[in-house]
Amino acid sequence: MKIDLTSYRNAFFEEAVEHLAALEAALLRLDADPSDSAAIDSAFRAAHSIKGGADTVGFSELAEFTHCLEDLLGAFRISSCVPREILDLLLEARDALV
Repeated sequence: MKIDLTSYRNAFFEEAVEHLAALEAALLRLDADPSDSAAIDSAFRAAHSIKGGADTVGFSELAEFTHCLEDLLGAFRISSCVPREILDLLLEARDALV
């Protein structure tokens, strides 16, 4: 039996808009304060949610991309600081998701 993912994909896109906004807001907070651990956590959660949703509805390449983003953010959860050059890459990654 084949499952029609259309309605699930539509829900994913609606939720992704919210997660992308949260990701951007967190990254902009990090632009002001690279050691804002709450912003790092928020960015990580947003990437995690996008990854999980993408994987669920069969967007495997998007899931792989956001998994890399999530892993990178996870490393900064440990160090509690995002270097400027990495923040620029994270902002570019967010733009690529749009």
